Order: sequence, then C-alpha cells, then structure tokens
Amino acid sequence: DLVLKIAQYLKADLEEYRDVLVVMTREDNDGDPEVINPRKIAPRVEYAAEMQADVLVSLHLNASENKDIHGAMMLDSNGNYNSGAADVAYAIGANILTRLSALGLVNRGHLPRNSQDYKNPDGSVADYYGIVRGGMWRNLPAFIVEHCFMDNANDCGFVSDESYLTRFGICGAMGI
Repeated sequence: DLVLKIAQYLKADLEEYRDVLVVMTREDNDGDPEVINPRKIAPRVEYAAEMQADVLVSLHLNASENKDIHGAMMLDSNGNYNSGAADVAYAIGANILTRLSALGLVNRGHLPRNSQDYKNPDGSVADYYGIVRGGMWRNLPAFIVEHCFMDNANDCGFVSDESYLTRFGICGAMGI
C-alpha cells in the first residue's frame, strides 16, 4: 500500500510535464495478478517493452534482519550487457538517490549484483535482479529503487508520514 502511494505521487508529478505518459503495472490493489505478482517479473518487463517505455522503474521499501541498516539505494545493472541502457539507468538512479538523501535518508549507493544462474545473450554474466536483467536484454533502462528500510527505527519515520511518501514520489519524478 505504501509503495503504491509513492508510485501514484510519482506518476502525478511526472504527468505535469508535457508529453510524459506514465504507465503503471497497477493503479490500485486490484490490478492484474499476472502482472503485479512480485514473483512474476517477466510480465512486468514484457509489459513495459510492449508499451515502448523509455525507462522501467521498480519501486520498493526494504527490510532487513539487521535493524541497524537504513537508507536508500539503487539496485541496478552490472553493466556487462547493453551498457547504454545500464548507463541511463545508473544516471537516473543517481539523480533519485541525491534527492532522497536530501530528505535525510542515508545514501547507500548503487548495488549491482551478478546472477549465479543467468548469462547474457553475449555470454557475459547477467544481472541478478529479473527486472534489471530483463530490461537490459530489451535495451530498456531498468532499475529498482529501495527507498528506505521500513523496519529500521530511523527510516520508519519516513514511511509513517504521508508527506514523506509524497516527497519520495516527487524525488522519483525529479530524478527521472
């Protein structure tokens, strides 16, 4: 519910710009379960490609067994395949991280991760995250925004305040 609110605020802010169309995988909690099911990543990437998206952004709130970890981070490409799309995703992610850290969140940076199971079409090591990997394979800049750790004492103050959810959305829109 909180991530959906952030996405709706991001969408509203982005659509203030001329010629911007934001397509979401869901507008409410009753979306297509084949697209919104978090275990079904491929339909999300395919949907974005079908819609001829310029960028694919997956919004999240994080949690950890280590309650001392806090802050915002980007999960993005290792850059092994389709470096142009990876560079665009990195730049947008950096813009968003800068804005989120200005709100008082710790900037945990970019965290690319290599897959242990997948190779890129050129044989190089693929990205771990399906959204990112699928985007790179389709020449679609894709990344994951982890806004904060909602189970951390410091960060939970951000997600329990509606004004910060609004600001998270605005940070995303301005970063894009």
